[in-house]
Amino acid sequence: MDTDVIAEVFTPLTDRLTVGRVPSDPTLPDYGDSGRGLLTGVAAARADSAEFQ
Repeated sequence: MDTDVIAEVFTPLTDRLTVGRVPSDPTLPDYGDSGRGLLTGVAAARADSAEFQ
């Protein structure tokens, strides 16, 4: 999982974005995944939104 690519995609859409990675659980069977991405942030205000006009 490439957290840099995830950040690149979501940065324009969010404020205060943090991207982390939760590794796969070694006690579970190997399902072929490498873990999970964890994103936190606030949706960026859109200039075209009627709420902000």
